[in-house]
Amino acid sequence: MSSSPVQSDWNCSIVSWGHPSDPGTFSGYTRSLVGEMRKSGHVRNEYSIKSMRWQDAFTGAFHLRAKPRGLGVAVRRSWMWSERASRALQKRLVTQLERAEDRGSFLQIGSLVEIDPKFGEYAVLGDMTIPQAYRAGRFAVGGLSDSQYHEAVAVQQRVLRGASQAFTLTDWARQSMIDDFGMSPDRVTTVYMGTTLQTPPDFPVEKKPRQILFVGIDWLRKGGPQLVEGFRLLRQRLSDAELVIVGCSPEIDCPGVKVEGFLDPRDPQQRARVACLYRESACFALMSDFEPLGNVLIEAYALGLPIVAFDSGSRSEIVRDGETGFLCADREPKTIANALLKLLEDPKKAEQLGKNALERVKDCFDWQHVAAKIASRMSSHRRSSALTEIGF
Repeated sequence: MSSSPVQSDWNCSIVSWGHPSDPGTFSGYTRSLVGEMRKSGHVRNEYSIKSMRWQDAFTGAFHLRAKPRGLGVAVRRSWMWSERASRALQKRLVTQLERAEDRGSFLQIGSLVEIDPKFGEYAVLGDMTIPQAYRAGRFAVGGLSDSQYHEAVAVQQRVLRGASQAFTLTDWARQSMIDDFGMSPDRVTTVYMGTTLQTPPDFPVEKKPRQILFVGIDWLRKGGPQLVEGFRLLRQRLSDAELVIVGCSPEIDCPGVKVEGFLDPRDPQQRARVACLYRESACFALMSDFEPLGNVLIEAYALGLPIVAFDSGSRSEIVRDGETGFLCADREPKTIANALLKLLEDPKKAEQLGKNALERVKDCFDWQHVAAKIASRMSSHRRSSALTEIGF
């Protein structure tokens, strides 16, 4: 837990699965958001609800999972989304809040637990809903049994019902909260996100006009195999084209492909290497079949790269086809190759689309805008609630 002086008329404590200021929590989203909100005095305290106990092992909470650096113990998602886990984690959070004597507004990143009204109202912020992931068969939700799925939905329904406001990273997720959970549209606000990759703004890097960058840990879900097949066709037209892969180490036998592997964003040198690859590349490519938002897309934009992506889910909210990149209607190799070719064979066009992407960041994908939207909405809600209480 940490605190800072409050310099505004509204503030909140941040709650998340993992400490909010940890760069590994929610792919770094919470750390960046908290940092921006602190500048305006909107943050009181921070809490992690990832308060596991050894006794949880007896309830099936843990399992072994492959990680970038080998096998590790992880919390089983079917447990995390269960009623039993939600109640246990909520009880442990109550202990933290009582110990800190914390009262006021709360912002929960995710929707795992209710926050007892005696501490104050709470809002939630999410990138997707359980039904969205289930329909796509992704993020372990697709592997739940029918009973586990319905229990997970019931937990999310209960938490959303108790929230005074909900914030989403995309309109795609917002619509699901409205359609799948019956939330009133005026209670759900899309705020988007800024870049989580902090880099020096002007370090010099020589541009490589035929280099494509892919960043992703989950090679299969991110559409890596489809991208490589499209790249093979592209090489028939542009023999000097290159594809750089960051985040994973797939075995690929294809000329022009360079595998950088996992680069830890918590390591300053490795983070700088990632930034360098962004800056020197001509474009960024991501063929995910399911992507709630995609931090890497915003990272690419923030460093002036046009994007080639599969048009699915929220992708059309991020990529403006023909203006900041190109959207592929399918993941066929020929479709991918043609989209990449449009950028790589015309460096001036790629440069212009990259400039457009930077403008899009200023207009929409900026942490200051995100924090201001949340604070404005919560402040307005608090004022309106106060007026209601006194009879106006």
